[in-house]
Amino acid sequence: MVLLAATPQEANVDTISQELLEHIEDLEGFSTKAYKDVNGVLTIGFGHTNATGTFKFDEDTKISREKAEAILLADLNNAQSVVEQRLENRNLEVNDEVKNYMILV
Repeated sequence: MVLLAATPQEANVDTISQELLEHIEDLEGFSTKAYKDVNGVLTIGFGHTNATGTFKFDEDTKISREKAEAILLADLNNAQSVVEQRLENRNLEVNDEVKNYMILV
């Protein structure tokens, strides 16, 4: 099962499988309102923080579920690009399952 794009040519995926979305929601939870997580980090949507730079927000920010899914997609695309570049720089190949895991962490 491929949850994200498997090759650089398939990068910048424009959809998230329902299974992956449910998995992330189980792990991260979902909130339409900004809140501080257990570590005191400002968080919104499906565990998004300002660290990624894909969507900046403050304590008063509220978003829809659709916006949260778009932010998650941007975060995953960003992570995918980083993982693929690091694998390429080190001339490493991994299977889709390992690559997807690396993207999620």
